[in-house]
Amino acid sequence: MQCTNHLKQIGLAVHNFHDTRQGLPPVGFGSGAMGGAMRTTIWALILPFAEQQSLYDFLNTADSSIGSTTPVTGTWTDGTAAAGHEGLHSNFGNKWFHDIGQEQRNSIGSIPFMKCPTRRSGISILYPGNDTNDVTNSGYRNGPLGDYAAVLAIGNSQASPGPQWWGQCYHPVNHISNNVGPFRLPNYATQNNYASWQLRDTMAWWTDGTSNQLIVGEKHIPLGGVAIANPQRSGDCSFLSFSGGWPAMGAVRPLVFYRDSTTQLYWAARLRTPNEFQNPTSDIIFLDSEKALNFGSWHAGICNFLIGDGSVRSLAVTMATQTLANLAVVNDGNSVSF
Repeated sequence: MQCTNHLKQIGLAVHNFHDTRQGLPPVGFGSGAMGGAMRTTIWALILPFAEQQSLYDFLNTADSSIGSTTPVTGTWTDGTAAAGHEGLHSNFGNKWFHDIGQEQRNSIGSIPFMKCPTRRSGISILYPGNDTNDVTNSGYRNGPLGDYAAVLAIGNSQASPGPQWWGQCYHPVNHISNNVGPFRLPNYATQNNYASWQLRDTMAWWTDGTSNQLIVGEKHIPLGGVAIANPQRSGDCSFLSFSGGWPAMGAVRPLVFYRDSTTQLYWAARLRTPNEFQNPTSDIIFLDSEKALNFGSWHAGICNFLIGDGSVRSLAVTMATQTLANLAVVNDGNSVSF
């Protein structure tokens, strides 16, 4: 019940953002390349609409203690930037969380609506030194941890997503045709001008209807995988950091991987159970439909998803992958009864 309530709170925040700003929150602010500079995510943008105004203000305030004399997030409230700074700080993911005090870390890591009580509660954070299972222990994955991710649907026609799947969806130029999920990048003034941005989409982008659209779901974290950033094990990274590579799986996860060029059908991965991928397997960074860190729950037999209309549905982990694809893609014209 508490997990459902948390997802409903997220849904209310998304709707309130949309009504107030006249558009959907961007999924994040990409850097245009695999492994590019970290910037922030949809989860930071909706904080004021989820009773977290003080945290939003902290992140949006200049503070030399977080590695910069400019705000980590810049002037994200109106999409403009003051002269002399980038607007969306490129060090958002790899310095600020390490440099703030432990009390501040704990406060940021205590956001209740980002956690499913069956998996974690209280303070949940990742920072250098507390992730002994991370293959590199790199700081750019650090920050608060949570159990929910925005749904990604990849629409490019190729037999396998390949090593550029992330860049294809979140590059400032080519993501438009490749991202057919509910949340996309914002509009930028120019290709690499992240200091000035505007909202791209309204809910009209969800052309299949708000009641027929998955927008947020429970992330798959295997048993024993909490606070382990290693992509071959869990990929449990900060939900506030966004990049051109797999660490952004803390904020957004793929449900649909590609569109078959012959049948024109979208291919989705099945929902996961807690005991899958408890041990490192072969490379999971570049995903396929049977070997992926995507969506799954510790609830028995189900995975909870937020629907575009603000409701929450518990989907059986046995749900057909084609049905999942129809529910994830915004504009495939398929209405699903579920």
